[in-house]
Amino acid sequence: MQDNLNQEIGVFKRREVEARILKPFLDELAKHIDQETLEAILAETVRKAARELGGVMRQAADEESIEAFAAGWEPWFRGGALEIDELEKVSTYGALMLCAAAMQSFIRR
Repeated sequence: MQDNLNQEIGVFKRREVEARILKPFLDELAKHIDQETLEAILAETVRKAARELGGVMRQAADEESIEAFAAGWEPWFRGGALEIDELEKVSTYGALMLCAAAMQSFIRR
């Protein structure tokens, strides 16, 4: 089954719904395992989901260009979930991958 939820409701609303579902589950799970283990499981789950979504976005792009990849970001901007300042347009896919790596590094902090 193809996941089109981001396109339908936007990333911000999707994450809100996911958080509301996960919160009671995590509260209950925290009663049975230590906090460090819980946080490690949650962090790994979020990382895997982000990688999968990135792969889906890449496959959805018709070509390996920054423009094609950027076209898939529209659901991320809805509701203010993501805001960017475009400094310069670069037409190489490698430049986009460099930006994505920098973003991952920033998020990990």
